[in-house]
Amino acid sequence: MTHADFEEPARRAAMLEKVSELLTRHAVEEENVVYPAISEMGEGGAASGLIDDHAEMKLVLRELQALAPEDPRWREQARALKKVFDRHVRTEEDELFPVLRERLGEVENAKLTRLVTREGVRLS
Repeated sequence: MTHADFEEPARRAAMLEKVSELLTRHAVEEENVVYPAISEMGEGGAASGLIDDHAEMKLVLRELQALAPEDPRWREQARALKKVFDRHVRTEEDELFPVLRERLGEVENAKLTRLVTREGVRLS
């Protein structure tokens, strides 16, 4: 997507709809499958922090959805959402998921992956 595409209100609206769908699926999969596994390995505080991130993303997303795509504040809200999302993903991928994968081992990781996939399919 080019910068010009991002500026077009119709593209913004379509992009926002897709982002909303993906973030909802991401949150449900993780909150129902991954975070309980993280809590079970004694990292409940970390899981709670990630759930807080999801709540923050949902709030910023709702604020963004309340704005007209041509509103000058739209870009700022989109950046705020991206910032929260990027921080969240870095925490998961750099800090928690490597520990989870190591502690669970290959068989349990495969099982967890199947459960996440099943949760995602359930939402479809």
